[in-house]
Amino acid sequence: MDLNFGAAVLGGIQGQVGSIIKNHFDLKRHKVTAKYKAVESIRQIRYKPFVWLQAICAIIIISYVCLIPFVAAYFGIPIEMAYVETNGFLKSAFTGSQSISWNEIKGLPIGPCHIYLGSAACFYLFGNKGR
Repeated sequence: MDLNFGAAVLGGIQGQVGSIIKNHFDLKRHKVTAKYKAVESIRQIRYKPFVWLQAICAIIIISYVCLIPFVAAYFGIPIEMAYVETNGFLKSAFTGSQSISWNEIKGLPIGPCHIYLGSAACFYLFGNKGR
């Protein structure tokens, strides 16, 4: 075989591989831009009664999670709250490394559930409107 023929075949193979890789990345870029355009077009269309329903649901969730326990504590109603407790080394061999404990709380309870559920409801339902 001639050296020129080998170089021509190698150049042709490299060209085909390069075009296949370029087409692959062009397709990926096209999919990403199409998804971005679809998301942007959906965000621009907002059904106003649904937005009000989201706001009402957020207010109900936040009042149930945060306001009701505080009102109950004000009137002296005891509140049961669960938390995760780690077991010791010997006890964890039989019962597992963690267990859930329930305690009666008197006063103003605020726990991780209030923080997580309140912030999740706020960020999901009030979200980023118009951005």
